Amino acid sequence: MIHRIQRACRQSLSYPEDMSRHTVIFIRHAKAAQSSATGDSGRALTDEGKEQAQQLGKKLTATLAKVDKIFLSPATRAIETWEQMTQGAGLSTGDLPNPQQDPVIYAGEPHAILDMVRAQGDGETVVVVGHEPTISEVARLSVKDDVEVPAGIPTASAIIISASHDWKEWHSHVATTAEFIH
Repeated sequence: MIHRIQRACRQSLSYPEDMSRHTVIFIRHAKAAQSSATGDSGRALTDEGKEQAQQLGKKLTATLAKVDKIFLSPATRAIETWEQMTQGAGLSTGDLPNPQQDPVIYAGEPHAILDMVRAQGDGETVVVVGHEPTISEVARLSVKDDVEVPAGIPTASAIIISASHDWKEWHSHVATTAEFIH
């Protein structure tokens, strides 16, 4: 199933070299424990989840090295996913901007997350680490109608979308490319 989704989602459209591209990497957290004494937001990654996140980080090393802004759900599993991804990518905290935890990601409202991305301002590449079904919903909301994005993605997966619009102009259905990575 995953391979079929990957083939269906990969789109690479060309664009002029002088056109500025803005990219969002939407990441679903890695496999987490089923429960936590502190509730849902306190669920930590399992050993399998830590390995998943490190492997995803390795796959995204070149892209992660160019990140300008990082937004994380305040849930433990999202924070740990980002930490494990950077470790897997061989990046240190000094190589990257400080991650910002935003409760809007945990709340799971796709339009609010899109507003957060739009308001971020500077830079060309943004990371959002969150949860399903929100991650795939906000990615689908962001792309043009003819760009395929899976409805629901497995843990430790990323959907990378790009558009030639400035962040202030980033709204529903502007992204022209999407790539699914698992």
